[in-house]
Amino acid sequence: MLEVSDRPTGRVIWYSGLGTFIIEDLFGVWFRNSDGKVVSTRDIAEQHILNTLGCIPSLAEWLDGIGKPWMAGSRTAKYVIVD
Repeated sequence: MLEVSDRPTGRVIWYSGLGTFIIEDLFGVWFRNSDGKVVSTRDIAEQHILNTLGCIPSLAEWLDGIGKPWMAGSRTAKYVIVD
């Protein structure tokens, strides 16, 4: 789970419940570690997220802030359609 950005927005997909599913789909359900033990990919991904964030947010929780006033710098946007 490489950091794609130094900003938290780079974590939106990977550091969520959806991200753990994607990681598991990419790397398989299980893998064998260097000690030869079979390890759950999802468990490793979830533990990494827990160590980093303290919880595993859903994708909806990450995206909840979209469309809020702070996203536009507390400005209101006006759209004018010109024919």
